[in-house]
Amino acid sequence: MGSLKRGTLSPAEYHRLDQAKDTMIPWKICIEDKFSTGIDRIISRCQAIKAEGGLDLVVVDYLQLVEGGSRKYENREREVAMISRRLKVMAKELDLVVLALCQLNDDGRLRESRAIGQDADVVLKIMEPEGESEPEQSDILIAKQRDGERLKRIQVRFKGAFMRFEDLKTPADQDQKNLAI
Repeated sequence: MGSLKRGTLSPAEYHRLDQAKDTMIPWKICIEDKFSTGIDRIISRCQAIKAEGGLDLVVVDYLQLVEGGSRKYENREREVAMISRRLKVMAKELDLVVLALCQLNDDGRLRESRAIGQDADVVLKIMEPEGESEPEQSDILIAKQRDGERLKRIQVRFKGAFMRFEDLKTPADQDQKNLAI
């Protein structure tokens, strides 16, 4: 990623980037890169994109930056709770997956609203590794899973150069078979 941002990709890296581009050509990707976006705009854009040709996944990065709209709320916690609930309803109505990224408090709880965890079907937390471990190693904690096992830790390797997590049990040189989260 650093080489890409600096414009210093090697010929081999350019080749790999070109191969990745070819893999992604059939994907329908729409990026809305607005610093401040309201929940009403998110919902209306998703409805329009779904009607135009399909939509399966929405990523909100990150939930605490979404604005609740013109209505005034008693506090930010209630506003975030409303945003979370509207994303949940939108996911059901449009039959799509919503991945909402959010911050945690220092105590490891979802920041600004318990409603985020209540509305979510799955809550994954990237945890600092415990004890003596390699700097690239982390754990993904399944904090909540409506239809499956929870409180399970999955050991992963963070590959900063590629901005991805890989299954720790998978050899790093088998890029095609890595679990990407």
